[in-house]
Amino acid sequence: MRHEKFNPIAAWSHLACCCGGIWFIITYFGFCSAVNKATARDTCKAWTQFIPIYGGLELSKVIGEVNGLIEHHGVDTDPVADVAIINILFMPYPFYTLLVAWGAIADKLNSSNS
Repeated sequence: MRHEKFNPIAAWSHLACCCGGIWFIITYFGFCSAVNKATARDTCKAWTQFIPIYGGLELSKVIGEVNGLIEHHGVDTDPVADVAIINILFMPYPFYTLLVAWGAIADKLNSSNS
């Protein structure tokens, strides 16, 4: 099974209007699907990003899942910092760090499947 990687620049597109916001949403839905596939659980729910404060709080669960994958697979990358106030008020930064960490996880999972 191949694990998809995502462009971390998509996190900053959240600040742009219209097309940038759409790129962010499409990337986040794909990212959540990939995390759910890697963990074999349905913990990452992309629809939560449509609810302003709740989406930031749910991002903490996703960060926990990604950090668990980093630890479980021994990925050589730093864990993603989970600061709730940043998740709520300035979501592009934690999402950027999630996508960077996910890239390292996907590389590790893809190399172990080969």
